[in-house]
Amino acid sequence: MDDSLPAWVSWTSNDRYISKAFFNPKSTSSLSAFTHWISMDPITADTNHLASYEQVELVALGFGLAF
Repeated sequence: MDDSLPAWVSWTSNDRYISKAFFNPKSTSSLSAFTHWISMDPITADTNHLASYEQVELVALGFGLAF
């Protein structure tokens, strides 16, 4: 599984709905991929400080879209 942010976690998407890939556990755009990305602790920087504002915003956006 890829360690990068799924494509649907973006403010620039023109899609009105989450794609079918979101529901495919093997897709890099799936909920499973998002869960894996969250497990990598993207909200904390290497120095145990909070990550950048943009990074924290994407984490919050991802959770909001997933719910």
